[in-house]
Amino acid sequence: MSGIALIWAANVKGLKPAAKVVLIQLADFHNKQTNRCDPSAQRLADECEMSRATVFRHLTELENLGLVSRQSKGDGSGGRGSNQYELHLDVVLGPSSKPKEKSQNETGGVVSKNEGKSLNGETGVVSNCDTNLTIEPGKNHCVSETATHTDFFDQFWEAHPRPNDETLSKQLFEEAVEAGADPAHIVAAAVAYEAENTGNSRQYLKMSDNWLAEGRWKNHRPPKKANRATTEEMLDFWAERINSGKFVAPSSVNPITARALVDSGRVPPEKLKERGIAA
Repeated sequence: MSGIALIWAANVKGLKPAAKVVLIQLADFHNKQTNRCDPSAQRLADECEMSRATVFRHLTELENLGLVSRQSKGDGSGGRGSNQYELHLDVVLGPSSKPKEKSQNETGGVVSKNEGKSLNGETGVVSNCDTNLTIEPGKNHCVSETATHTDFFDQFWEAHPRPNDETLSKQLFEEAVEAGADPAHIVAAAVAYEAENTGNSRQYLKMSDNWLAEGRWKNHRPPKKANRATTEEMLDFWAERINSGKFVAPSSVNPITARALVDSGRVPPEKLKERGIAA
């Protein structure tokens, strides 16, 4: 832990509350010798009390503002390991949520060039919208809090049994969605692909980029029903998968569903915690 990093994170201004929580928790893992923070995605999500998809969304926002750099590292077998994070302690945000350039006295003659804008020109500042971290019915929320392609891709990346080339995979995923594919269906197909190949050697599985390029999700056919599943049927579905030990991506079960599973007595809270699902 680095006290300097925690003080820096606490004094960053203009972030949405949830993004600030992620930044502070990340700073708590800061190593002042390496200037890196290397918590696992699940550990960081647990500390923030958020789903991993939500944490990834806020990390992207922090990256776009120039506060954090994120680098993926392999697990030694062709898969994806934990991310490595670097905090840019020389960047300070003000009320406008844009990096302020430090004086040359403060930075030793080096001036930060980061403009602090995200890829779509937006900043992470809260502007006239609800800042409550919980989503309540009937409220008008910020656009950034709604589900995005990135959320679905993060779920896909976690679910696919052989993730490879994240940048290309994300590009192919977005191209498929823009062409009319249902992102939820792609995620479900990746979950099914993993389940179908349990116990098989990774070398015989399609890498995520090739899997997407070949449109392999189209082979997945979910059970047909005349009507949309009721809430009870949906809860029964998740309860069966969680209690039986089948694969469930933690980010695929949102906190509201998780709480309903516990409140209805379908899944004990310790089972959700064991599976890394936030309630």
